[in-house]
Amino acid sequence: DVRYCFSLQAFCLLHHYTGDSKVFELLKAGCDTEFPENYFDAPLFLADLNAYVALKTGERKYLDQAVEHWICAFPESKCPPVYLPNNSQWSRRRAMLLRTGHLLQYAHWKLRKGK
Repeated sequence: DVRYCFSLQAFCLLHHYTGDSKVFELLKAGCDTEFPENYFDAPLFLADLNAYVALKTGERKYLDQAVEHWICAFPESKCPPVYLPNNSQWSRRRAMLLRTGHLLQYAHWKLRKGK
C-alpha cells in the first residue's frame, strides 16, 4: 500500500529520535512480514526499512533483504533519470528516487566500519 510505504521513513526517523521500542517492533514486523505485490514501487521503500532495522539490530539477514529489495527496484536495465532535458516537471517517482537508498548505503558503510 502506498500510504504504508510513504510513511516508512517517517517511522524510522521517529524511532531514531525517540528510541520507542513499540515503533521499532512495528518496523521489525514490517521486515519479517511478506509485503503484498500490489504496489510496484514498494521495493524502493522496503530497502530502506530493512536497512534501518539491520543497522539497529546488527543482523545481516535484514541487510541482505534490503539489497534484494534494492535489486528488485532497480534492475540493471533500468537507469532512473532524475532530470530530463527539455522537461521542467518532476514526477512523484523522480522525487522518490532522490530520497531512497540512503539508509541502505549508510547501513553498509556503518556495519562494515564496525568490523
